[in-house]
Amino acid sequence: MNREDAKNAKEERKKMIEKDMNTVFPDRTSWQFWIDRGGTFTDIVAQKPDGKLVIHKLLSENPDRYTDAAVQGIRDILGIGAGESIPAAQIAAIKMGTTVATNALLGAARNAVRSRY
Repeated sequence: MNREDAKNAKEERKKMIEKDMNTVFPDRTSWQFWIDRGGTFTDIVAQKPDGKLVIHKLLSENPDRYTDAAVQGIRDILGIGAGESIPAAQIAAIKMGTTVATNALLGAARNAVRSRY
């Protein structure tokens, strides 16, 4: 695959994702957030009311700067300061998943196997 083909394939994937997201969330008056909280980083994909996507990544734990990475990420994307309220009426959906518990279970299982051998 040459560079032009790769670029075209990437654009097509982006269009398919945006089309799927628009089908699921046709609301064009508010934000949607998809958050993946991991052990090291929290990744946020947000869809603006105009349909454009914003991607933001921050440390999952940073107690000197914030108490909750997901909330801080939403604040960062919306440009809201620490003392201000998050405008819930402007948010249509927040979907959040985590790999923290899964990774902890896998780590415990791996350690149990190692201790047997």
